[in-house]
Amino acid sequence: MRLIGVPKRSIPEHDRQNVPCPWHPDRNPSFGIYLNKTRAHCFTCEFNLDGPQFISKWKNVSAKEGCIQFLKYAKGHRIPVQPKPSLTQQSSGVPCAPEPEGLKMPQTWMLSEAQISQVSNTRQILFDAVHRAVDLGVLFGADVCREPSWLLKDNAGRIAEARRLSGKPYPAWEHLVLRKAHTVRGSCKSWPMGAALLESYPNVRAIMLVEGGPDYLAALHFAVLMNEPNVLPIAMLGRQAGQGGIDSHALKLLRGRRVRIYPHLDADGGGLRSAKSWASQLRNCGCNVDFYDFQHLRRSDGTQVKDLNDMTTLHPYLPNKIKSLLP
Repeated sequence: MRLIGVPKRSIPEHDRQNVPCPWHPDRNPSFGIYLNKTRAHCFTCEFNLDGPQFISKWKNVSAKEGCIQFLKYAKGHRIPVQPKPSLTQQSSGVPCAPEPEGLKMPQTWMLSEAQISQVSNTRQILFDAVHRAVDLGVLFGADVCREPSWLLKDNAGRIAEARRLSGKPYPAWEHLVLRKAHTVRGSCKSWPMGAALLESYPNVRAIMLVEGGPDYLAALHFAVLMNEPNVLPIAMLGRQAGQGGIDSHALKLLRGRRVRIYPHLDADGGGLRSAKSWASQLRNCGCNVDFYDFQHLRRSDGTQVKDLNDMTTLHPYLPNKIKSLLP
């Protein structure tokens, strides 16, 4: 901050140093530098920056030059390693399905750092994985049934599902009963949540097909943990989703891809039956499909692992199971 000339007038608060934001009139410093997370966040402009991004924006230089200057200021060195290929953003040429007219989206907002931490803590998901969902444009905050919630919304606006930020179920409300998740009215359950991203990122290496919003975040958790930027998740929101057929536009986006399915280990076998139905449809459109088996895995408290979100609390003596988790 001193080296690049950030204004010295600041307000210390917990692990954050608040300084005047250089990109908007800011009498009360609202630009937070997070001292232990190496990130900066403006509560007015609503953007998040790491060190190199901050320098490139502050000095109006390219991302590459921002990285070079960051290393220079930090007395680092350029390390001659071959980086892993990242998602190549381009159009696949496959048009996404039109947004359904009946989708009744609630008012959404960008999650704050504190709310991202809350989702991270309640679901046992890496902070950076939750942040990645925000960056991908699929995770938002919303007031759902008068409850502060996190909401997963497909980029094509075909489907959305919310859960309370507190991690508790939604109470009964009007005609709705007690429930752990709330699917937005008008959602198309045959559309896999996240599938629309494949229109922008057609060259991903593999797909993790999961069931439900928490497992979608868990898939990002393991992709971030294992440094696999070329693996993306999609989620069927409910085991009955897609039983009448996965949306034809989504199948076109998935055609010919490598897909691993993570069936819920339900007592009645319903999770596996649903997964087999999805696999049949995917194989018919040329996908290479297999399954991940949670059968012999235990959480750190000794209970059975039943889904991908449970894997984030895997028993310490089973770390090798994580290595084979991704397709």
